[in-house]
Amino acid sequence: MDAWVLVTFPSVRDVYVDSVRFGKTNTAFGVQLGTHTIDLDVPKDYQPPQIVVLVDGTPVTPTVVAFLSI
Repeated sequence: MDAWVLVTFPSVRDVYVDSVRFGKTNTAFGVQLGTHTIDLDVPKDYQPPQIVVLVDGTPVTPTVVAFLSI
């Protein structure tokens, strides 16, 4: 089963889930249930450097992961 994730950032950036390009910021996408490491594409002008998140499955409301610009 998949669940939705929404990674937020002030600009559009590629999103990596477990080191694989998976989607874009500010657009929800589906990932498998479980623990995932999420980070953004270069430049590394964001904090935190990566976020480990447990996606535990609501098919309707996305898990929101927020990165801040530095």
